[in-house]
Amino acid sequence: MSAPSIHTAAAEPERKSIGIPSGNLLRSGFRNAAAHFAGRNLISLARLVVASTIARVYGAEVFGQYSLLIVMLAIAEWLLDFGTSDIAVREINRSPERGVQLLRALAATKLIQIGVASAGLVTLVAAMRYPAEMFQGALFGVGSLVFFAGTLVYHTLFKASLTIEREVVAEFVSVLLMIALVWTVVDRGATIPALMACHMVSRAAFFAVCYLLGRARFSLSVRGVSWPDVRSGLRSASALGMIGLVVIVYESMDVLLLSTMASLTDVAYYSGAQRYISPFVVALTGIGSTLYPMAAAFWPHSMDEFQQSCQRATDMVFVIAGLAVCTIFAGAEFLMTLLGPGLASGATILRVLAALLFFKAITNTTGPVLYVLDAQNAALRMVIGALTLKAALIALLAPKFGSLGVAGSALIVDCASAGFTLYLVRKGSGFRVNWSIPIKAVAITFVSAWSASLLFAPANPAAPAAAALLFTALILATGAVRISEIQWLRGAKQS
Repeated sequence: MSAPSIHTAAAEPERKSIGIPSGNLLRSGFRNAAAHFAGRNLISLARLVVASTIARVYGAEVFGQYSLLIVMLAIAEWLLDFGTSDIAVREINRSPERGVQLLRALAATKLIQIGVASAGLVTLVAAMRYPAEMFQGALFGVGSLVFFAGTLVYHTLFKASLTIEREVVAEFVSVLLMIALVWTVVDRGATIPALMACHMVSRAAFFAVCYLLGRARFSLSVRGVSWPDVRSGLRSASALGMIGLVVIVYESMDVLLLSTMASLTDVAYYSGAQRYISPFVVALTGIGSTLYPMAAAFWPHSMDEFQQSCQRATDMVFVIAGLAVCTIFAGAEFLMTLLGPGLASGATILRVLAALLFFKAITNTTGPVLYVLDAQNAALRMVIGALTLKAALIALLAPKFGSLGVAGSALIVDCASAGFTLYLVRKGSGFRVNWSIPIKAVAITFVSAWSASLLFAPANPAAPAAAALLFTALILATGAVRISEIQWLRGAKQS
């Protein structure tokens, strides 16, 4: 990569600066979070259509194979990112005038990481000794990584400028294309490689739409980038990258270990339950993604704004988590049957995984603040400890309790991780959570779920709907969410 440092005298067109917008910052943050919540949930629902189609047409075993490949592809995608995008977001918001050059350096870094991620995916699939069709499917996964590398550059742009709705639009288009492609190949007796080829094409569409929506601010280029720029970016992201890699292995461990200890049908039960949890995890992550650039901008010069942003984000994610948990608790049987008639046995697993959302509400929101505080090393030690503890618990509980033991292990470790995350944030910034609204949200969650279960049978679709309506009414009636506060948020001006 000695060639990227090419300089030219030609004048470049004037582009908008990159970074969080001036003016009504809170409104921009609110819009960004809303786009995450609404858009990502639409995307997750669309992915449920894909999963349900595969599960219904091919059965639990093929769905289990597909789910395993997607899990391993997620690990490879993190190798492709390795924290470089989050570091770039932080630096862009600290020095907006350097935004274009930082994005160019990020693009050059992706050229190296494509090879690393591709080799990692192929090696992992080969090491697990899965069937030949899964290895063939992984080769199409390598193709999807190439397109995802470009998408990550524009993800950084949209995240740094609080315009994530553009990425959401691009991903939604790609998932709709995925649905159309899967239905097409299903009619022709698709195999696992064909399904993964559909995934690759949808990733190509994801990148293309991101490029169209982001090129006004940044046109993909590595002009002026030198090896020191690339090395510096990788070195800065090394701790964060290791944290993320351990986290993604931590999240993937459940399914990967199940595939070695139980049948692919058990993997399908667990993966099916995870499909209902993931939309809400994405929504919670979206709040953290919105908080991250704002916290980076406020810290350490505006402590009042920093702490207020952290508190509002914490309140918001507990309300979102509560809505999800009460809906899933009341309607777990119906939801699993909706995904596929053969997956109804996973209802108990779904309820246990739903309880995780309260703990993920903490780690996915306040966890990224640790990077603002330059506490990456402490966070890395925490996630390595969590990974080790989870592996030990799964080894202890899974042989006796199966997939339920795996879900219980995740619940225990996520609880411990949430507590330690809050401790690290308080130690580094002095921020202490005001628990009044989170406690209200948790109490209302279980009252709503219990009430709905008394009124309707477990498999009745009215049960989750009633729980959600009751939760919404109680959350407003108790003042946990105030209409006046939302109106103030929309009208507040940046100080």
